Amino acid sequence: MSLGEQRLLRTYLGALVCVVALAFFWLRLSPEGGGSTRKESVRWSPSSEDIEIQRSKDRLSLQGFVLGEEDLEFIDFMEEFHLYEARRKMEVSAEEYGDRSHEFRQQVERYVKGHGMERYRQLGLRTGFQFMDSLRAFLAAEGLDGSERQERSGLEEGLFALSGNFLEWARQIALVPTSGMLDDGDQFLVETLFKFRWLRWADRIQPLDVSITRFEKSVVLAFQVDRYQGLVLTRRLELIAELGALVPEYPADRAHVEVLIDSGNFKEAKKYLARRLLEEPGDAGLMTMHRQLFGGIGD
Repeated sequence: MSLGEQRLLRTYLGALVCVVALAFFWLRLSPEGGGSTRKESVRWSPSSEDIEIQRSKDRLSLQGFVLGEEDLEFIDFMEEFHLYEARRKMEVSAEEYGDRSHEFRQQVERYVKGHGMERYRQLGLRTGFQFMDSLRAFLAAEGLDGSERQERSGLEEGLFALSGNFLEWARQIALVPTSGMLDDGDQFLVETLFKFRWLRWADRIQPLDVSITRFEKSVVLAFQVDRYQGLVLTRRLELIAELGALVPEYPADRAHVEVLIDSGNFKEAKKYLARRLLEEPGDAGLMTMHRQLFGGIGD
């Protein structure tokens, strides 16, 4: 065997060892010996009861809310900006969009200062319910022909007027399908993300965390951790810790370790577990995880 062939063989064997090691760690991490996926083993989803409780709170807060002239004026301005925002990729520069979005934020802040943050929040809830009703109608209208297809196009235009580029963003990350219905959990996630987007326009007056519930924040954190692509490793680990602090039943330690192993950081995963065992030496879950992944504590 020539020297070049020997080098090629060593390179191949080294890569094979890495692949086998990754598979070994991944399978040991699964409580069923590989029968479930990594994400499913640590995913937290809100219960249908908690979702309904939050929706009931939102509906209750809208009791007695009636649109006034000042609300209609703001809605007109909002829809004009949203339609502009939905088309901006093709027609306007980033600088121009920056100027228009700054103008819209100022309009939001004038509304809040004139009518109060609570009314702005209520108007956002009403707009969000309207958006979800239109979205369900739009998705249900798949495959229509003729005038009905034109009706579906009109529904889509209405969605853009209510949400700007939110609909396109939700499509790009595969949260909202181009056709077919959303299950109730995903519908609630879309509702909550819509609410977050609405409230962020006023976050210079009132920080977002003041305007949302712990439950709503947990829902969005779980979405970011489990389903949102493109987060850097350090940010994903920070969000896992935040979710663990908000939801006691969420297996934050396991999620932290799995994300590290999934990214090839085996040493960091072992160090993290060792540190957590020093902090909580009697924790049976941590000890079991260490044994599954790396053998005995003293190995």
